[in-house]
Amino acid sequence: MDGPAAKKPRMGVNGTVGPEDSRHTKAAVLFRAAGYAEAGTEAVREFSEIHRQSEKCRWLENGFLQQFVKVGEQACRVCIYFPTQELQPHISIAGEDSLITHGAVDLWTWSGDSASAAPVHQRLLKGSRIVVPPGSVHCLRADARQGLVFHGLVEEDTFQKRSTDFQAAAEHRMPSRFAGRTVLVTGANRGLGLGLAKAFTALGARVVACCRAPAKAEELLGLSPKPILIELDVASDTSVAALPEKLRDSGVCSLDYVINNAGIASPNHPYDPILQADPEVMKSVFNVNVIGTIMVTKACLPLLEMAESKCVVNLSSQLASIEHCYGGLQGHFGGICSYRISRAASNMAMRCFGGELREQGYVFIAMSPGHVDTDMGSSGGRKAPLTVEQSVAGMLSVIAHSSLEDNGKFLQYDGIELPW
Repeated sequence: MDGPAAKKPRMGVNGTVGPEDSRHTKAAVLFRAAGYAEAGTEAVREFSEIHRQSEKCRWLENGFLQQFVKVGEQACRVCIYFPTQELQPHISIAGEDSLITHGAVDLWTWSGDSASAAPVHQRLLKGSRIVVPPGSVHCLRADARQGLVFHGLVEEDTFQKRSTDFQAAAEHRMPSRFAGRTVLVTGANRGLGLGLAKAFTALGARVVACCRAPAKAEELLGLSPKPILIELDVASDTSVAALPEKLRDSGVCSLDYVINNAGIASPNHPYDPILQADPEVMKSVFNVNVIGTIMVTKACLPLLEMAESKCVVNLSSQLASIEHCYGGLQGHFGGICSYRISRAASNMAMRCFGGELREQGYVFIAMSPGHVDTDMGSSGGRKAPLTVEQSVAGMLSVIAHSSLEDNGKFLQYDGIELPW
């Protein structure tokens, strides 16, 4: 006889975030921006951490902070979401009626019991009310730039009485941040580039897939919906210079994300000691991995400027870390010189872009995909620990939750920040 049905997770207070926690400083900034700072004092009390799902790879992916304050004579629960933070599909038995006092939010609500129906989407700004009928399934995502702060009029003990049921992903799926966004991927015909093109397509993005011979890219041609295919040789100045016109001719007027994935290594990778460095090989690798990436990024800047996200991700490598060069990473001390040097230089290029465009709302990230089972990752008889799918899933999660604070960072596919 079957036992009782497994209960869906009900989440509550995880803990407190006080002044000793770096999140408290960030939360206090949003708290004050929303007008809740107590008169006559600079101190902001500790916050409660709510609904965090610990299995997620980064805290910022889910949950929020809260604090109870008085607004006028009413007791209010103030909820604070950092930029890109979200709350997965759930049912609030009591419903929601809150006032946005800072930032903005994307709110999705499912009507009735039908999980198959598309949720109703609302983009709500400061001054708007978040209204959800009791018992309705809904989810939300904070603005990627400003975050979100709102309050509801409740009694001080109301939260303890509330019941929140999180829904299984198979029943109600959190809408993708990439849905409807335009994403350009270089080197999209194989390996990680193909994996990225497939994943972005599956998440509802409009994919611009760039490679040297798109007519021969059978797996790209088989995707549905079919991506926009652009012929691009990152090593050719002429080809890169023609990219903006090709994009316009294909109806691409803006780009939300540029993923600089195209890259090469030495023919005998990973065996490439600097004591035997071949200048022609080094120039070839540098031309693609550094100069080509820079020029593709420059060519895309006018289209990035037209979009909201303005995010550029340069695929890098753990091997680019100067600190890790003497750490025996992947069993190496030094070595792999052409690839290491080119990726370290590309990291610096990314930092330069991020620094020079920091006031324009851009986010530039150097991203290590980890050691992945691709042609390059498995060369020399190595056994890579990650599949393309595992690496891509991690990278997309990090990219989806990136914010202005991530501009100029060197991140790994699992969100860990790597040393330069």
